[in-house]
Amino acid sequence: MNQEQYMTEWVDDQIDWYDKKSNSNQSWYKNIRTIVIIVSVLIPLFAGFLNENTLWMKFAIGAAGALVAILESILTLRKYKDNWIHYRSVNESLRREKRFFLTQSGRYENAKTPFKLFVKTIETITSEENVKWIENAKEDDDSSEA
Repeated sequence: MNQEQYMTEWVDDQIDWYDKKSNSNQSWYKNIRTIVIIVSVLIPLFAGFLNENTLWMKFAIGAAGALVAILESILTLRKYKDNWIHYRSVNESLRREKRFFLTQSGRYENAKTPFKLFVKTIETITSEENVKWIENAKEDDDSSEA
């Protein structure tokens, strides 16, 4: 694989993937968090209108409380915020390395074989991310078995 192929078929692909995953997780996190905030604020508001003629309101308050609990559980389970931050961090690390390599600055400035160093650095970044992902998956499995 030559330098151009590696850059377009692997590095740019990885940068795009992490960018999309980060944006998706950020969107899910912010949307669910917004719903939780709105519903949480409505619960005491509805409670203020309770009387014997608004029995349905008790059910609405209970449903709103249950919805908040469900959404908070989903946020905890799916780890949207953690994933958003992690994917963004990996994305930025890849972008930074690409910029350093393309400008032949930083560690690439005086390297004997800058492309080989670049490949090694990119592979280290993605490999470390994979190891972290596996560790997190194992932690999730261990905690669900407890």
